[in-house]
Amino acid sequence: MRSHFIDNWEATDEPEHLKTIRDRILSNEQRAAYLLELYQQVWQQGEIVANNSFEEGKLQLSGLVVKHRLGTSPVLKVYNPIYREVFNQDWINQELAHLRPYSEAFRAWVASDCQDQSLLLRGQTLKNAQAWAKGKNLSYQDQQFLAASEKKQIEEQIAQKERDAELERERKDREAAQTINLILTEANRKAKRRINIGAVVIILAVLGAIISGLVASKEVIIAQQAKEDTKQAQKSQKEAETIANKEKIKAQQAQKYLVAAKGDIKKLERQQIHKSEELNQAKKELVLLSQQQKQAEINAIAAEDRALKATQVIQQAQKDLALAKSEIENLEQQQIQKHEKLNQANQELFYLTQKQKQAEINAIDAEKRALKSLTLATTKLDKAQQDAQAANQQVKLAEQRVQQANIERDQAKQEVKNVSQLSELAGELYRANKHSEAERAWKKAALSFEIQDYELKQAMLLSNISIAYQQLERFNQAKNAVSESLEILANSDNINSLYHSVILAQALNAQGRLLAAQGDTQGASSAYAEAFDSLQSLGSDLTSIDSAIQVSFGEIVESVYQGFIGSLLEAKETGYNQQTLKKVRQVIESLHLTELNNFRKIVPLNPNLIQIDQIDFQAAVIYPIILDDRLEVILHLPGQPLQHYSTPLSAEEIEQTLSEMQSLQLSRTFIETRSSSRLSKLSEKVYTWLIKPAETKLAKSSIKTLVFVPNSRLGNIPMAALHDGEQYLVEKYAIAVTPALQILEPQPQKQKPLKALIAGLSESRQGYPPLPFVEVELEKISSIIPSSVLLNQDFTGKALENALNSSSFPVVHLATNGEFSSEDTFILAWDKKITAKEFEKLLGSREQEKFDPIELLVLSACESAQGNNQRPFGFAGLALRSRVRSILGALWPISDQPTVELMGQFYQEFTQQNVTKAEALRRAQLSLLEDHNYKHPYLWAPFVIIGDWR
Repeated sequence: MRSHFIDNWEATDEPEHLKTIRDRILSNEQRAAYLLELYQQVWQQGEIVANNSFEEGKLQLSGLVVKHRLGTSPVLKVYNPIYREVFNQDWINQELAHLRPYSEAFRAWVASDCQDQSLLLRGQTLKNAQAWAKGKNLSYQDQQFLAASEKKQIEEQIAQKERDAELERERKDREAAQTINLILTEANRKAKRRINIGAVVIILAVLGAIISGLVASKEVIIAQQAKEDTKQAQKSQKEAETIANKEKIKAQQAQKYLVAAKGDIKKLERQQIHKSEELNQAKKELVLLSQQQKQAEINAIAAEDRALKATQVIQQAQKDLALAKSEIENLEQQQIQKHEKLNQANQELFYLTQKQKQAEINAIDAEKRALKSLTLATTKLDKAQQDAQAANQQVKLAEQRVQQANIERDQAKQEVKNVSQLSELAGELYRANKHSEAERAWKKAALSFEIQDYELKQAMLLSNISIAYQQLERFNQAKNAVSESLEILANSDNINSLYHSVILAQALNAQGRLLAAQGDTQGASSAYAEAFDSLQSLGSDLTSIDSAIQVSFGEIVESVYQGFIGSLLEAKETGYNQQTLKKVRQVIESLHLTELNNFRKIVPLNPNLIQIDQIDFQAAVIYPIILDDRLEVILHLPGQPLQHYSTPLSAEEIEQTLSEMQSLQLSRTFIETRSSSRLSKLSEKVYTWLIKPAETKLAKSSIKTLVFVPNSRLGNIPMAALHDGEQYLVEKYAIAVTPALQILEPQPQKQKPLKALIAGLSESRQGYPPLPFVEVELEKISSIIPSSVLLNQDFTGKALENALNSSSFPVVHLATNGEFSSEDTFILAWDKKITAKEFEKLLGSREQEKFDPIELLVLSACESAQGNNQRPFGFAGLALRSRVRSILGALWPISDQPTVELMGQFYQEFTQQNVTKAEALRRAQLSLLEDHNYKHPYLWAPFVIIGDWR
C-alpha cells in the first residue's frame, strides 16, 4: 500500500489532488521559499503556534496544513499523515535547493552557527543571489546570510581599495624617480659622446699630417744616401762593399718603417670603422686623409724599389771589382750609367721635395679642417646643453606628475574613509534594528565605487552619511556631513550636469530633514524647495543618467517630493491655505506620473489641473499623503474649495497596519477565527484615517463615487474593504483609483452598445495549472456583449496582435495565468509568455488615427493591479501608459469560480444605461458579498477600477 500510494504518488494522483497542493505552494516563486521554510518548521516540530501571518494564510490555502486550537492558542499542523509522508523532509530539501541558488553555502553557514565567513557569497555569485532574492519574502536567516555577504564584500572592497591606493602611490613614486634618472643619464651620455667624437676628429687629422711629413722626410734621406753610395762605388771596391752593407742596413730600416707605416694605416682604418654616422662631414675628411695615406704607401713602395736597385748596383760593382782588370773599359761605361742614375736620383729628390711641400700644405689644410671640426663639436656641445635644459624641463614635469599622483592618493584615501564611515553607520543602524535603513546605506556605499566623478562621488557619500546620522539622531555629525557635501557641490566643475542636480537635490533634502528635526521650520522649507527645484530642472529625458545614480534615483525623487509636500503643509495661514493645497495637488500628480513613467522623465507641475467638476459632478477625489510623522489627506469635492485633514501617525505605524491588513485579507479562514475581529479593527482604523473626517461633507455633496489618488503602498490596499463598524465602504460608494486626474479625458465615454475582444486559456501551458472556469467566463461574457473570442490554441501572441490591429474594440478582456513580480512580469498565451515590454508595445502600436483608445481593459489574472515603487499599479500601469482609458485588475491571486461569477455580473451591469464602470464593479462585488459562499473579502475585494471610472 505504501509503495502504491506514497512512493509513487505522482503517478497515482488521479484526479490531481496532491499535485494541486504542490503547485499551490510552488506556483509563486516570490513566496515559495518562505512557504517551504514555514512548512518545514511545522513538519519538524509537529505543530507550531499560529501568528496569523500572510504566509500562514497562503500555506493553509494550499490545503497542506490546518489550523486548530490547542488550549488557548491556535496552532498549525500537517493536515493528515498521508500528506506528511508525501511532502516529507526530503521533498522540502529538494524544492528548497531548486528555489535557493546558494543552498549549499547557506546550509553550511547555518551549521557553523552563522560564524564561518568563508562561506559567505561574493562577486557574481552574490549578485546572482541578490537578483534572485529581490522582491521575495525571505526567511530571517536568508536575510541575515545575504546581508552578511554584502557587508563582507564591502569590507573586502574597502580593504582592497586601500591596498590599491598605497601600491599605486609607490608605483608612481618609483616611475617618477626612474624617469628623472633616465633623462639625466641620457643627457650626459649624449654630451660626452659629442665631445669625444670632436676630439677624435682633431687627433686623427693632426696624426695624418704628421705621418705624411715623416714619410716624405724619410724618402729624401734615402735618396741622398743613394747618391753618396754611388760616389763611394767609384772610388773603390772596398768602399763600395762597405756602402753596399750600409745600404742593406738602411734598406732593412726602411722595411721596418714601411711595416710600421702599414700598421699605422691599419690602425687608422680600424678607427674609421667605429666612427659615428652623425659625423658625416668628419667622415669625408677622413676619406681624404685615407687617400693621402695610400699615396704615402705608394711612395714607400717606390723607395723600396729604389733600394732594391741600389742593391743590384752594389752586386754589379762587386762583379766589376772581380773583373776589374779584364773589364776596365766596362767600368767607365758603368760610371757613365751611374751618372745617369744620379741625375735620375736628383730628379726624384726634387720630386720628393715638392711632395714634402704639398704634404705641409695638406697638413695646414688638415689643421684648418680640425679647427672647423672643433667648432662643429662646440656647436654640438651647445646643443647637448640645450638637451640638458630640456631634460630639466622633463624633470619638472615628472615632479608635477608626482604631485598629481599624491593628490589622487589623498583623494583615494578620502573616498575609502567616507565609504568606511557610511558602512560603519549602516552597521550601527542594523544593530539598532533599523534593518531597511541599514540595507540602503550598505547599498549606497557599494554603489559609490561605480561613480567616476570624484567630487560628485564624495558629495553623494557625505549626504548619505548625513542621512544615516539623522536616523541615529546624531544631529551635529549629520550637520557637518551635509554641509561638507553642499560645499563640494557648490565648488564643483560639473554644476550643469544631470548628476550634479540629482545629488544636489539629495543633499538639500537631507539638510531640510535635519533642519526640520531641529525645529528650524523656515530653514527646512527653504532647503526642501531648493531640492525640489533642482529635480524639476532635470527636464524630460533622463535616459542618459548615470546607471550608478539611476539605481537610487527613484528613492531620491520620492524623498525630495515628500519632503517638499510636508513643508508646504506646515503653512497654517488661512489666506495661504488654498494656494498651498493647490500646489500640493500639483506636486502629488507630478510625482505619480513620474513614477508611472519609470522615472525616465520628471513630469513638470501642471498649473491648470483639471477639476473634478469637469469630469464627474457626483465623484470626490481623495489624495492620501504618508509623511514621516503624520497622514495628510486632501479632499477634492465638486464645486468646493480643496479641504485638508491630518492624523498624527508615524510612517512605521501606517506601514505595519497596512501590511497586517493585507495579510489578513488574503486569509480565507478569517471567518472561523479571531482574525475576523482583528481584520475588522484594522479596516475600521484605516477608514478612520481616510474617510471618517469627511463623512459629513461626502453625505451633503451627494457623492456616489470615491476616487483615490494613492501612493504605491496604499494603492495595494482594497479601499472597497474599508469598514466603518457597520458596513464596507463599497456598500456606500463606488470605488476607483488613478495616479492623477490629469490623465483623464474631459469628455464622457462613448455610447453603448459595446464590442469586445476576449481571449483566455483554460488548459495548462508551460507548467501553469489549468483554469477550467475560463471557458465558462468567456462564454458568459460573449453572451452579454458582441465579442471576438480567442480561446486556447487560438490565443497566440500573433493572433492577439492581429486582432488588436484589425478592428476597434472598446473592451479587451484577457483571462489567463500571469506573473506580476519585480523579476518577471508577463501574461500567458498559448505559444509564449507576453512580457510587460511586449504588452506595452502591443497596445502602443495600434494606429491612433485609425482606432480609438481602448475604453476598458480587463485583466482577469492574479495580481495584475499590484504595484510597487518602480511599477505603480503593476501590469495595469503599463496599460495606462499606452493610452488605455481604464483597467479592471486584481490586487492578489484570485479564485477561478468566484471570478467567473463577478465578471459575468460586472458585464451584465455595465451594459445598462447610465452605469459607470466603477458602479458596475460595485454591484458585482455586492452580489458576491451577499452570497454566503463568497462573502470573504479575499474573493471580491481584490478587484479594482484604475483610471477612468466613468
